[in-house]
Amino acid sequence: MLQSLSIARRTTLVLGLMMLAMLAVAGLSLAKFNLVSQQIREIADAQVERIALSQRWDANIREAVARWSSVSLAPDAALFNATKEKVLAISTDTTRVQKRFAEIEASPKGLELGKELGAARALWLAERDKVRAAIEAGDQASAVALGNGSFAKISDSYLAVSARHAEYQIERARAYATDAIAEARTQLNWLIGLTVLCLLGAVALGVAFARSLTRPLAYAAQVADRVAAGDLTERIQITGRDEAARMLTALQGMQGRLRQVVGQISETSGSIGTASAEIATGNQDLSGRTEQTASSLQQAASSLEQLTGTVGQTADSARTANQLAASASMAAERGGTVVAQVVTTMEDINTSSKKIADIIGTI
Repeated sequence: MLQSLSIARRTTLVLGLMMLAMLAVAGLSLAKFNLVSQQIREIADAQVERIALSQRWDANIREAVARWSSVSLAPDAALFNATKEKVLAISTDTTRVQKRFAEIEASPKGLELGKELGAARALWLAERDKVRAAIEAGDQASAVALGNGSFAKISDSYLAVSARHAEYQIERARAYATDAIAEARTQLNWLIGLTVLCLLGAVALGVAFARSLTRPLAYAAQVADRVAAGDLTERIQITGRDEAARMLTALQGMQGRLRQVVGQISETSGSIGTASAEIATGNQDLSGRTEQTASSLQQAASSLEQLTGTVGQTADSARTANQLAASASMAAERGGTVVAQVVTTMEDINTSSKKIADIIGTI
């Protein structure tokens, strides 16, 4: 797939994918961080309110128990009237706290403790009303008996349930903090894992990108080395449409052209060999003819020597004939026959001279 793209587009694609992966990691990490932060914030805000309400409820209980215990153990109308409005305000505030708790509490244990605390409050309020009725009736003995007996026992139970409720909210806050830390670590591990995955993907993509470049180039270098070594028989395999493929195409064309040139040179060499053989044969023929010509020249020289001797003899004969003609001028009639023979001899000599001239001309 990568080889169908140019190197520039391939590089842009690889860098774009790596940037998209980095942006995806950053975006997902930010989204996860915001989600976890929002969840922690919501949980923390709700739990802070629950802790504040539980502590406020516990403080109201302690103050109410302390005031009503004092009134029950030392019954006095003036003291009762002085604290009456305060304890009623505390009771009203506790009712609001209890109602708010019922609205925001969602955990099973929190709901269970809330019901237990509400039941303990109901028992305590009933016992408190008995103490108030005894004080309002002026029955100090009954008020003291309640303060030292059932009211004290129910108040201790009420305080114990309130303490457990408040402690649960604190433990719950610690658990939320632990969960938040664990969630943060989980998100950190998730981020590290995703980052490592992206890095591995980037490495794999980089290796694939590098191989898509180096393999065709190495193959092109191998082809060029073989061509340089004179091997023009290998069939060049071309895949893709990138720069390396175009280079291999050029090498293929060069190889084909070199193959044609080598073929033409081979044909020319064959023609030159044939011509050289013919020239060698011609040289042998020429050498034979030259030897024949030399032999003919030797024969001609021998003939010239013979002709020279013949010419000398002819000259002597001519002188002799002259002398005979001079001496036989007086006997011409008798020497006619001899003269005729001399004339015939001269004609033969003339013919031989022409032949010699022809031989000399030929040489």
